[in-house]
Amino acid sequence: MQAPTSQQNEEERFSESAIDGISSSTEKAPATEAGDISGLEADKKALEQATEGTNITTADGQIFKTLRALPAEPQGPMPTETQVESAGQDKIVKEIEQIMSADLAQIDPKTKQLTGLFTEIPPDRQALLKQEGERIAREFDAMIKSGKLDLQEVHNDVEQWLRIIPTVNKPWLAQQATIITDKIANIHQEYIRDINPN
Repeated sequence: MQAPTSQQNEEERFSESAIDGISSSTEKAPATEAGDISGLEADKKALEQATEGTNITTADGQIFKTLRALPAEPQGPMPTETQVESAGQDKIVKEIEQIMSADLAQIDPKTKQLTGLFTEIPPDRQALLKQEGERIAREFDAMIKSGKLDLQEVHNDVEQWLRIIPTVNKPWLAQQATIITDKIANIHQEYIRDINPN
């Protein structure tokens, strides 16, 4: 029998210390006969090992199975307030935003490019239009949920919002504001029907 070389001793110590460093309660996984195992098989073995534990019986006879603690995985940074707000954004707000933007911008099905009036607006006005549109959509959402939707206020807010667009004529403004207000009123009616199904 050949004496192990210093490199083999070094490799053995490294692999043993790495396994011991993961958790003092973990055991080495048994080596497979085939040598290497696929990622799926390794995942299955890890799951089996993770669900190993002991049964604890309480004084009143209940049996609980404890799981062996696994090393905690590092978590990413905490989400910002804006990320949390946008992740939990309400369905009604999204519907209102879609209604408000429907006639301003469309995606051309052939070119997959944004088309419509929105693309003709200067970039600074685009940002303002988007920001104000999101703000009043949240206001309309709050009105709908409170049950106090004032259609005149909705119409005036939408008209003011549309005035951000340069070079639009008054008849178009009034017509668009009316169309959007009517659709928001429909959302309000659907919401009332959903909460009062009688």
